[in-house]
Amino acid sequence: MDKKNNNFRKTNDVVLVFPRTGSMDIKGILIEIPQSVLFIASYLIKEGFSVKIIDQRIDDNWKETLKREAVGAKLVGISAMTGKQIHYGLEIAKFVRKNSNAKIVWGGIHPSIMPEQTIKNNLVDLVVVGEGEETVIDLLKKDWEKVKGIYFKKNGKIIKTPPRDFLDLNDTPPLPFHLLKMNNYFIPFVGVKALHLHTSRGCPYRCAFCYNRVFNKGLWRCMNAKKVADTIEYVTKKFGVGGIVFAEDNTFVNSKRVEDIFKELDKRNIHIKWKADCRIDYLDGASEDFLSFLEEHGLDTLDIGVESGCDKTLKKIQKDITTEQIYRVNKKLAKRNIKLRYSFMMGMPEETK
Repeated sequence: MDKKNNNFRKTNDVVLVFPRTGSMDIKGILIEIPQSVLFIASYLIKEGFSVKIIDQRIDDNWKETLKREAVGAKLVGISAMTGKQIHYGLEIAKFVRKNSNAKIVWGGIHPSIMPEQTIKNNLVDLVVVGEGEETVIDLLKKDWEKVKGIYFKKNGKIIKTPPRDFLDLNDTPPLPFHLLKMNNYFIPFVGVKALHLHTSRGCPYRCAFCYNRVFNKGLWRCMNAKKVADTIEYVTKKFGVGGIVFAEDNTFVNSKRVEDIFKELDKRNIHIKWKADCRIDYLDGASEDFLSFLEEHGLDTLDIGVESGCDKTLKKIQKDITTEQIYRVNKKLAKRNIKLRYSFMMGMPEETK
């Protein structure tokens, strides 16, 4: 075999790129696993396609990596939310256009909410609206006009296909953590090494400022307790993780599911520290027994979006909570070893200094 054949490297079918986000890109604190592209990669691997993930937040030589990995690729996927990620995503797309023949596919929150605006850009060949896991598989197997949930350009005309149904999250394949340099995603948390995980999607509430009303249609979907416990067991044993950050929109929609997750972990003798987001009205209605269960099972911190200290503003943004509930919950949890972190939104319409 000659030297040229010895150097042969199989090309990737798909390269998935997660752009920088700007000021949030603080390694060891705010940079979490690029879940959006990791879930898509799991489906590609299950179907036998080769895939590479490039995380621009941690790869200072991303141009070299992208130029090397996108050779022969059919698709380069870019995931973006509204804000700085669009700027960096366009930088990536411009580089792809100059150095690869791959089609440039945009997905994520911003392209899904603004698909017509997105597809008009000449650095966009196709927009995936909503969840992209099954859509990307179809893009590789079918004529694009037969693929649900996309916008694309054909002969200068924008074509929109019918929407795609939501996934059953219990059918998702195991996440391919081996595609990532995992040391870049661990964070310190109450004396242990922690990792962000997504175990549910969406939210049933109607907050006027939130992407969920469009992206998830006001629906909440989750992995069952066993599947969540399987993932937690894997990362604790594989990476020595002792903490989990449930980095999702609404962990506590089903309180029984939360209990079931930790009862399942008890059976496996797995004990973790953890944090999650929670609505104030959930805590207002939570029993003392449930709060004790959470405390006994490692809950350290709850991030709570109260958004405003003004009832008029809360009503206007359809948060469906009151300042009275906020005060009541704060008193209720003051005697417990559960930290509460409140987040506020500033500059709402009609607000004064």
